[in-house]
Amino acid sequence: MSKAVPLNNFVYNLLIEKNLNDFTIKEIRDALMISSSKFDDKHEAHRFIYRQVIYLVDKKLLIKQVTAGSKLATYAKSALFLATKFVAKSRKSKKQSAEVTVVSNLRTVAKYDFQDELSKEKHTHEADLAVILCEVEEYKDLIQRFPEQVDNLKELYLDARGRSAQLLGKINAITKVLSKASMVYRPC
Repeated sequence: MSKAVPLNNFVYNLLIEKNLNDFTIKEIRDALMISSSKFDDKHEAHRFIYRQVIYLVDKKLLIKQVTAGSKLATYAKSALFLATKFVAKSRKSKKQSAEVTVVSNLRTVAKYDFQDELSKEKHTHEADLAVILCEVEEYKDLIQRFPEQVDNLKELYLDARGRSAQLLGKINAITKVLSKASMVYRPC
């Protein structure tokens, strides 16, 4: 006996296990949607089952029958089909493998987006810190030049120093995270 012919597991279930015969595309599509939760869109299920049926017709395993005056074709198992041994074949669809690729690519992109985003934030904080440090220096200079205004200027000076400390804390935290992220995501 020759080698078993692989058949998509959904089609195997319908044609071998449920023994569908003399069916229309619509009938086998509806049976597919009932038997599998994978297909919830009629158009997607129709495209899938139509391709499978046409493949089997091309291999002479199914016979397409069109009656006069009817637009609907029915498909019946051929003698070759009945003499052939089939095995159910589970195959990842291109869409599933593409989804896996997209997810892994998104993780890679997310990793670099994360680092890029943090680097941008760090540079922004560093620029803001430089401005605030200049502001702090200016308040110190103004306090020395105008000692009579010390009460007004001291509050501004202390506020600027507080903001500089906050920014320095943010910069240090981001630097540590980036350092750790570069060790975690280092390519092998």
